[in-house]
Amino acid sequence: MKQFLFLIFAFPSFLIAQKEILNLEQTEIEKQRFKLSWECRLNGAAGVQYGLTRDLEIGIQSTRKKGVLKHEVQLNNLEAATFYYVRPFMANGVDTLWGTLGYYSTQSNSTGEIRVLFNQGIDPLYSNGSVPYISTGGGNIENEIIRMINQATTTIDICVYNNTRSGIVTALNNASNNGVQVRYIANSGSLTSNAALSNPSPSFPVLYANAADLMHNKFMIVDAASVNSSWVWTGSCNWTYTDMYTNYNNSIAIQDQALAQAYVLEFEEMWGSSTANFDLITSKAGAQKTNNTPHTFNIGGRTVESYFSPSDNTTDEIETSFYSANNDIEFCILSYTRNELGTAMRNEHSAGTLEHGIMENINDLGSEYAWLTGQGVNLLADNHTTTLHHKYAIVDAGAIHSDPLVVTGSHNWTTAAEERNDENTLIIHDADIANLYLQEFTARWCEVKNNINCTLPFTVYSEVHRVEESEEAVTVYPNPTNGLLTLDFQDLLGAALTIKVYNSTGELLQSRVLKEQNGTYSFDLGVDISGIYFLSIQTETKIWRKSVAVIR
Repeated sequence: MKQFLFLIFAFPSFLIAQKEILNLEQTEIEKQRFKLSWECRLNGAAGVQYGLTRDLEIGIQSTRKKGVLKHEVQLNNLEAATFYYVRPFMANGVDTLWGTLGYYSTQSNSTGEIRVLFNQGIDPLYSNGSVPYISTGGGNIENEIIRMINQATTTIDICVYNNTRSGIVTALNNASNNGVQVRYIANSGSLTSNAALSNPSPSFPVLYANAADLMHNKFMIVDAASVNSSWVWTGSCNWTYTDMYTNYNNSIAIQDQALAQAYVLEFEEMWGSSTANFDLITSKAGAQKTNNTPHTFNIGGRTVESYFSPSDNTTDEIETSFYSANNDIEFCILSYTRNELGTAMRNEHSAGTLEHGIMENINDLGSEYAWLTGQGVNLLADNHTTTLHHKYAIVDAGAIHSDPLVVTGSHNWTTAAEERNDENTLIIHDADIANLYLQEFTARWCEVKNNINCTLPFTVYSEVHRVEESEEAVTVYPNPTNGLLTLDFQDLLGAALTIKVYNSTGELLQSRVLKEQNGTYSFDLGVDISGIYFLSIQTETKIWRKSVAVIR
């Protein structure tokens, strides 16, 4: 081993051909171990040097294999929710090639709970059994943020573009006055009023960052040092009345210590300090920032990726997510101007992927809208009276045995988001999270299409249920109706059925169980307001969805 160590360190001048060590990937992330794999065109011994600091003081772990172009190293005896600097190398007796120094996290001991929150309702009939933590209501979103603040015991760190909600600031003032360290970063510039942060000034320090471009992040970290009380809140929603109560937005809250600590690293790079007070001299925002956080996490058994802009090449990761599709892509996006993301969507369309998208700012300079629709991509211009402010994509929600995932956060698909603005993005690999976002998407899709031919052309699966549209099995009439309906089940004679009625926001209005039925059933929806309502007709193995227009 001594000779091997000498070999590595005897050739620091052999220029570190980082391009020779390719496709470095972290996998099998556990609490005390993880694996790193890579490829290299240089035959020889492979290994990594690693440590808790950039000095890589823990030592070397080697595969001790020669003549192999693909290499894998497992690091053992690690600590949970801890970040390790790791640098791979290849040594063949003549040359020593070093890879890029990376930063990697172990799994935490946290619960890994993920809460998904929508403010404008869902289509519950596309559910695989998953239910959002909050499905509608700006007041519910605001109250959840305040509840999280009120539960903090040690620290609250916030990066939010705009804040006009005095109730949130009051909760932060109370937390600060009760001994919780509160640190706040807001956008610097005329595009935001941040009215709730002035008149009067809050009792906690506020840094206004990125005057040259936008501090466009939307995240809050609560009690990052705690195993089971650490939370990260993020999504597309600014803390304004418009974004919470009228615009279409999503939020997500994740209980995970490792992710919380990664977000703190990003926060403190911008804050310029690890103390209670910011440092303007060392503060870095926008293009000044470096890629200094881990990117891959095991959260409750799910793989979750985390990226910050403009340092982390986020657009490349979103593009990779698109290309991972085997069945379908759905997306809601405010602004879409990046050519490589447009090309990726067109290529997926050409490959047979079922894609459906809604876009708000179709006339932005460099917009991909006209080109994508001209290429046949199934993309609609938003026609809601308020802004579709989402920035999310769903991949393979209709293929649970593929790799269903959701891309969400503050990052619009634009050059400003990629190269200049401060942004945060999560890519969550999980079938149930993908299904929750699909429920939100299908509600928006049908609204834009005025509930005409808006059923997505694929089946939603869980392990035991299938959601499908089948005119042959179930017929509903009359439609439109004044509230009285007849259901025809001629193809399901004798089957036990559960019938559920939902309103357009996903609220369950009534549920009926038919243990014995002769093929038809008539009943009153029991609603007094005109609108679109949804029926779920379920057997032990299948669920059919039907939408019904009520005219009173």
